[in-house]
Amino acid sequence: MKSAVSLISLVVVFFVGLKLGFYLAPSEFIYRDAQYKSAILAFEIKSLKSGNIDMIIESKEINLDAELANHGRYLISNLSWLLPRRSNEDDRAILSAVYYRVENPYTSPDASKPGFWKSGVDLDSAFVEQTIQGQKELEELKGMVLDNYTR
Repeated sequence: MKSAVSLISLVVVFFVGLKLGFYLAPSEFIYRDAQYKSAILAFEIKSLKSGNIDMIIESKEINLDAELANHGRYLISNLSWLLPRRSNEDDRAILSAVYYRVENPYTSPDASKPGFWKSGVDLDSAFVEQTIQGQKELEELKGMVLDNYTR
């Protein structure tokens, strides 16, 4: 009897924790990520005030490519059932981004070229290799999204 109560208590605690984690984890991530977004925004504001808009435009172009790639990750995710698409109406937002990118192609600086990196960076380091691989993956996913919505 005592072990049955313990087992039931454990199961209840597990599912309550799972439910709380499901609801709280996304907001906690947003709160944690805010420090980095704040730093980026401060940099962008300083750049705009100093008249350096080209740097901001480049930053936004890179961010757009990253978000297109993230949408590609969603499309191929096996977990997309967690947030299912409701209708084709949802496509309006992504279509505006896709059409912008098609009409305004952007080529990111090539991380595989030594000139991309500051002097003193070990070009054989795991970080550099991961960055190069990540850039390739981003380009593939972005291409998949563009192809998917422009057919």
